[in-house]
Amino acid sequence: MTRPPCSPPLAAAAALVALAGLLAATPRAVAAQADPAAVPGPPAAAPAPAPAGPAAPGGFGRLRGELRSPERQPIAGAQVAASRTEGPPVLVLTVSNDAGLVSVDGVPNGLYEARARAAGFLPGTVKALRVGGPFRTVSDFVMKRGLAPQEELVLAAPPPAGPAGEAAPATAAASAAGDGPALQPVTVLVTGEKGQPIAGVLVRFQPEGHRADPAQARTGMDGRVTLGPLAPGAWRVLVYRAGWTRLAPPRLRWSGGPLTIIARILPTLERAVPTVDELVPPARLLPPAP
Repeated sequence: MTRPPCSPPLAAAAALVALAGLLAATPRAVAAQADPAAVPGPPAAAPAPAPAGPAAPGGFGRLRGELRSPERQPIAGAQVAASRTEGPPVLVLTVSNDAGLVSVDGVPNGLYEARARAAGFLPGTVKALRVGGPFRTVSDFVMKRGLAPQEELVLAAPPPAGPAGEAAPATAAASAAGDGPALQPVTVLVTGEKGQPIAGVLVRFQPEGHRADPAQARTGMDGRVTLGPLAPGAWRVLVYRAGWTRLAPPRLRWSGGPLTIIARILPTLERAVPTVDELVPPARLLPPAP
């Protein structure tokens, strides 16, 4: 069955309705072309993250070394001091065994500079020792014969970071009592050849350049002791217990920051004779007079 054709009035009305819809849509299309912001474009790219700075050292590793003479003979009893050159200051102290070997576990990760000293030999230095990860850092010294000159170990702490990553003003590190660097604690851990903690070890910090009482204390059952807080500067450090090797690194110039010392000592064969320092309790420092 066929539909009858529309009457002319109805056809004209339908044409008017279609024309009105077209005219109503045209202004919106023109406005969208005139205003680019109204056209939804591709999503804006996320801002690139700021480049990250060097990661702070974290974790622990092992430091090993071998000390030989020019004739490739082992050097026993050589004093080795390794200082960290990045991050908070760390000082590792040990002595070589009869085979000329040194090995220290539990060393905080970071970049180190190691120095070795032995009687009758010139000091040896190995730089840029990276401690960290599953790898063992090995430093080999071939020491030449000669008279060792006076040395100084410099522990330079990085300046504290400001709110925007910039160095803080120098006054931020000044102590309340004056313009010098702020007082900082010194934490010491003393272990034996197998990494066991050694109790009763005397740790002494003697100020250099002025007459003052030393800061000293003995390690506890966990092999640890904390001195201070002390003022950074020039110090003479001694780690000693009768029957064990004595550790006496060169003069230490400590620039600031909490100081950590990892010391590894070895038993000696000679008879252990207690010294006066071991028989007399360490003196307590009195506060300065007002």
